[in-house]
Amino acid sequence: MHPENYTMGRHGIPLGTTPSTPVSKMELIDERKRPLGVSILAVLNTIGAVILVLAAIGGGSELGDPGAAAAYGAIMGVFGVFSLAIAIGLWKLRNWARIAAIILYSLSALIGIIELSQGASPGFMQLLVAGNIAAYLCRARARDAFNGSTN
Repeated sequence: MHPENYTMGRHGIPLGTTPSTPVSKMELIDERKRPLGVSILAVLNTIGAVILVLAAIGGGSELGDPGAAAAYGAIMGVFGVFSLAIAIGLWKLRNWARIAAIILYSLSALIGIIELSQGASPGFMQLLVAGNIAAYLCRARARDAFNGSTN
């Protein structure tokens, strides 16, 4: 398609085409707009992934036990790779990444509730932030962006 055809017209048909002009599904998917909130979440998840990988490389030495340090590094490395995969999926508007992020942020909010019930005040902030992110990813606008709706 030519660059002038990248603007969507009515009924999800790119401008400059007619309903009979063949348009591939990938071209329509590429036309989706990523909401700003999803872009911000993708960038923040990437930063978090880098921090987790750095923790995997250099972390755990303060544990004293080499076995425990290796286990800590392995766990942080797995979490870092998983977080990076979610960040890339969010950036590319992959629905599996949205669902994985909802599950992880919901679990984080649940941990915040548990911490709050035990008197740890940082649990409130964790509940507030993670809960709002999970709720945002469930909103119609975010969900539609991942499902390819042009509304």
